[in-house]
Amino acid sequence: MKFAHVAAKTMCKTALEIGAGLGHLTHLLAERFQRVIAIEKDESLSREMLNLMPSLDNVEIINMDASALDLENVPGVPPLDPADLVVVGNLPYMITSVILLNLFEQRRLFSNAILGIQQEVADRLCATPGSRAAGRLTLLLHAFMDVRKMFDLPPDAYVPRPRVSSSVIKLTPLDRPRIEIPSEAMFRKVVATAFTQRRKMLAKALVSNSLCQDLDCARQLLTKAGIDPKRRGETLSLDEISRLSMLLY
Repeated sequence: MKFAHVAAKTMCKTALEIGAGLGHLTHLLAERFQRVIAIEKDESLSREMLNLMPSLDNVEIINMDASALDLENVPGVPPLDPADLVVVGNLPYMITSVILLNLFEQRRLFSNAILGIQQEVADRLCATPGSRAAGRLTLLLHAFMDVRKMFDLPPDAYVPRPRVSSSVIKLTPLDRPRIEIPSEAMFRKVVATAFTQRRKMLAKALVSNSLCQDLDCARQLLTKAGIDPKRRGETLSLDEISRLSMLLY
């Protein structure tokens, strides 16, 4: 109930639900939105859901893999208005990062995303960039979106009951990046470099990922950006990654 209420507060007219299952959340969304598009990969669950909610004429059930979701080309659905679309869903734990990255790539195509994910992952995504808990996706999301934890959910809130607790987060795409980014491609390459070799000193990681020709070049570049070359990439703040990206670009 609280999940659907938070989604409804976005004031959007259309809710696209990822991983609808048997439609427990779908029912609640149908009471609050003019239109609900329910995405479910499991064909048997999709058929069961059709049988359970034949009277809900504002619900469309789409049988497809949500990890490959293209918001501009949802099968059988006319183009959706980003300003009126909220993405909702309890994400499967095994493919949470895949779906989050897919939504990040399509952030201009929806107004908000209200998502149930593993609590540990939610805490990592909401961590301050540069802190020990932050990861690659943390920095990408924080640079381009507002990331907020709304509330936690105990294991018994789900059927079947998982072994871990969950949290509901809200992602809101920003009109412009939080920091100066002259090239998104370069920014993402620097973030990837910082976290794919997070135990290496940053100067060595820049050389390993072909962003600098040699260690002398890397040390000079980092010094110019106001960053100690001996630091590890995972400790960088958004502002520091912005400065480094601009110099490399």
